[in-house]
Amino acid sequence: MRFKLSKGQLRVISAVLSNLAAAWLASVIIVPGLFGVKSLTEAVFLLTYSFLFATLAIYLASKIEDNLP
Repeated sequence: MRFKLSKGQLRVISAVLSNLAAAWLASVIIVPGLFGVKSLTEAVFLLTYSFLFATLAIYLASKIEDNLP
């Protein structure tokens, strides 16, 4: 079964992904401030996965926007 999403639905998904990317980038600042970073390894891990997921979300949002009819 194949789903067909409308243009409006695709725009909403793209906007959600953009906001999710902003949240991932904000977590780089918020998490160490609230919970503290115990080691350099933990800080590097936080930076790495936050930037990875933010980049992925931005990439997917841009691909959705580019393919809109």
